[in-house]
Amino acid sequence: MKALFKTMFLVTLAVLFSFMSLGTALAQSAPPTPVPLSSVRGVITAIGQTAVPPTVTIHPDKGPDVTLKIVATTKVTKASSGTAALVGVAVNDWAQATYNSSTMEAATLAVAPPPVRPTYLSGQIKSVGDGLFVLTVKDKGDLSIKVNDATKYKIPGQAEAKLSDLKAGDRVAVSFVETKEGNLALSVQLLPTYLSGQIKSVGDGLFVLTVKDKGDLSIKVNADTKYRIPGQAEAKLSDFKAGDRVSVSMWELKDGNLAASVQLLPVYVSGLIKSIEANKGFVLTVKDKGDVSIKVNDDTVYRIPGQDKPKLNDLEAGNRVSVSLIETKDGNLALSVQLLPISLAGQIKSIEAGKGFVLTVKDSSVSIKVNAETKYRIPGLAEAKLDDFKAGDRVSVSMWELKDGNLAASVQLLPVSLSGQIKSIEAGKGFVLTVMDKWDVAIKVNAETKYRIPGQAEAKLDDFKAGDRVSVSLMETKDGNLALSVQLLPYYLTGEIKSIEAQKSFVLTVMDRWDVSIKVNADTVYRIPDEHKDKLNDFKAGDRVSVSLIETKDGNLAISVQLLKEHDEKSKGNDDKTPGK
Repeated sequence: MKALFKTMFLVTLAVLFSFMSLGTALAQSAPPTPVPLSSVRGVITAIGQTAVPPTVTIHPDKGPDVTLKIVATTKVTKASSGTAALVGVAVNDWAQATYNSSTMEAATLAVAPPPVRPTYLSGQIKSVGDGLFVLTVKDKGDLSIKVNDATKYKIPGQAEAKLSDLKAGDRVAVSFVETKEGNLALSVQLLPTYLSGQIKSVGDGLFVLTVKDKGDLSIKVNADTKYRIPGQAEAKLSDFKAGDRVSVSMWELKDGNLAASVQLLPVYVSGLIKSIEANKGFVLTVKDKGDVSIKVNDDTVYRIPGQDKPKLNDLEAGNRVSVSLIETKDGNLALSVQLLPISLAGQIKSIEAGKGFVLTVKDSSVSIKVNAETKYRIPGLAEAKLDDFKAGDRVSVSMWELKDGNLAASVQLLPVSLSGQIKSIEAGKGFVLTVMDKWDVAIKVNAETKYRIPGQAEAKLDDFKAGDRVSVSLMETKDGNLALSVQLLPYYLTGEIKSIEAQKSFVLTVMDRWDVSIKVNADTVYRIPDEHKDKLNDFKAGDRVSVSLIETKDGNLAISVQLLKEHDEKSKGNDDKTPGK
């Protein structure tokens, strides 16, 4: 019995040992758990051939660059040659790789040459040859472009277009690639020409357009031609008529012109509203046209300053407006109506700060409002405002006459004109002008002040002197008088020519006592009554003349020299020296 138990125990141990050995063997022969791989796709931006191991950097469409290690187990393939070595990979190649994100070792790296990107250009065909054409492109000159059986041609109205359907002068859009053999066209598309003119006649499937500098052009239409008439959903050729002004997009084909689109152009008129029919239209009195009846619709746009959503009822008889309209078979239709400003000039009577002012115009007072859009212009003042004006200022006002009052579009300070004799000059700053031999007026100048001295191209304040008679255009500002322009005035002398230096100067004896040397230049004007003579040599010593001259720092310069006849002397009286007024 003991022997039997001993035998059974030994057998059980043997079985257990066998299972344990089998489990160990199975555990040793089971494959390892695979590591998940990441992938990246993009452009190769760097290759580290000398790194250990070598590396490749890929720039994906999104996210940061990925640098991968190329190890012995990395499978590198190239689209053009299959399995490849890293030496066959280049920067700018397109790449797709799988890799271990922990070790950054690449499992696979598939590369392909960078894709060929076509170039797109438009220009005018200069010539068409056998298998190629020459395209003239702005800023690039002439380009020779080849074609092959794969080149696509797009010409409206032609199902199977070919190169021979194009001609010199055609404008085309070309997509092409640059190959070793030259430029190769992938596609060539005929571009339309844009013209505007007046329809002369409309026929069956065509119309004749009169175009400035081109004359009459016959233009066909087809089922693809688009027609555009504002206010009309589905326009057609028969909706147009002789006299209509249109904009046409068309192709110039070998068998004639074909319209891509025909658009009715608006007519622009301005005038005075005579009457308004609420929400329907108005009558406009137009110079040289009389009364024009104009309809409106829901699409008509109104532009009235100071109103967010203006409408026809915001206008009134007497308003001046600019109208954009189309002349349809059903009458004139307004596309837009814009209220026009009127212009007034007068003297400011009073100002209400920030709100407006009263303008005196020919003994009448006009109240005018202002708003944030009102523009103010005062020479020498960059950002003028209403507060910079004062009662008494003379201004020019552009304003709209609205139902709730007048609104100023702009207010411009007007200059005052004075003439007198310069009393003194402060270099670079200004001068004092004596007016009517009584009043001294201090006048400032600035960088914008203009100086005019005949015979002197770029005059300046330093070219004037005390005693000069001048005409001054100035602005009366709060900071004082500011000169816009200063012009030297001529003097007038009469006397007898004593001597002449050909085309240079002459000496004038005045009142038989004083000799005055006077220069001339190319701008000097000569006048000899009843004779067509216009140079100094046409005068002679002994001639009695009237001379208009300016006194410059370089001497007297004649503006004009006029020969006096006997009756001129009698009417003139004594010789004198008279300043310009």
